[in-house]
Amino acid sequence: MLDSSELWLKHLNPNMLEGNPHSRFFKFFIKIFLLQGLCLINTVFCLSAVASNEKQVIGWVEKVQLLPGAITVHAKIDTGADNSSLNVNEITEYIRQGESWVRFSFAPKFGEAVTMKRKVYRYARVKQKAAESQERPVILLGVCLGGLYQPDMEINLTDRTNFKYNMLIGRSVLAGRFIIDPSLTYATTLSCPQTSTHE
Repeated sequence: MLDSSELWLKHLNPNMLEGNPHSRFFKFFIKIFLLQGLCLINTVFCLSAVASNEKQVIGWVEKVQLLPGAITVHAKIDTGADNSSLNVNEITEYIRQGESWVRFSFAPKFGEAVTMKRKVYRYARVKQKAAESQERPVILLGVCLGGLYQPDMEINLTDRTNFKYNMLIGRSVLAGRFIIDPSLTYATTLSCPQTSTHE
């Protein structure tokens, strides 16, 4: 089977090589030149692929932004949790036009308390250490972490009054996108588009 360089040599003008005592060396150097060119092209494609699949390094605590509202909160990165959760208080569930909604408030680490109303997307049963499992309402919010914007992140709501961080980011968000360095905190800069599909 001919490689790419040999196929290219077949298309050379035969008069260039015919009767030339150095044709053998000429073919050899042309082949080496073409192979080097192919190697360079392949290297560029490989580097591009690596760059496109590069994962962002984050610390064990990061700032995230919740949308709508562009509310900045401090989140703990929790690889032990499947899903993400938001620490809220005064959770009130109610029916609006035949659908389940929830009203809740929370206080960012820096800033005034925020009250939100969101439609309940589903309910999740969450296991707790040394306690019975708990059913929590799950809502959809736009979330920005570093340079990743997820417009429909599932977030379960829980009342943890004494919890240090507003939010836990679980594996469903992290998998395939981030590398966690536990020696770092606040390693990223919020750089997502300030948009959301939720009004």
